[in-house]
Amino acid sequence: MKDEKSLFRSWSMRRNKAAQFLESKRFRNHVIYRARKRENELFQRCVRCPNTVTDGYACCCACRQKMAAAKHAARMAGFCIDCWTRPALPDKKRCALHDDKQRQYHTHRYTERLLQGFCTRCGKIKAQPGKTQCIACTTRSSTTGIKEGGRTTMNSRVRHRD
Repeated sequence: MKDEKSLFRSWSMRRNKAAQFLESKRFRNHVIYRARKRENELFQRCVRCPNTVTDGYACCCACRQKMAAAKHAARMAGFCIDCWTRPALPDKKRCALHDDKQRQYHTHRYTERLLQGFCTRCGKIKAQPGKTQCIACTTRSSTTGIKEGGRTTMNSRVRHRD
């Protein structure tokens, strides 16, 4: 018969990843972080500094301004607007990793809305029969301009009167 230690070791190796994550230091730190964030929200404190928040945001005005300035500086330097550390792809705002994540998110959201029968643009109203958008979004997209090369331009929709 196997000794008790080897039985425990084999059992712990068979546990699924979810159980391992729940017992990990990363999860404990995440729980502590969320509790601290909830406590700061309850007492209206900034999550980044000890200042109080009066306007309903998670961060105080000074921290938001610092973050906006840092994000703007990163954008001007050609870095990703999500992580601020990796260089952005040419003619894009995000790095390859975050651009791929955003594309996956939008694709997932589009297919979920399509399968549920909601408008794929706003997701609030049922789509028109045989179409992917509701009446409001269809009229909104037809009046804002025509797509040329992936971008909507107002100059392309100039009407000439005879």
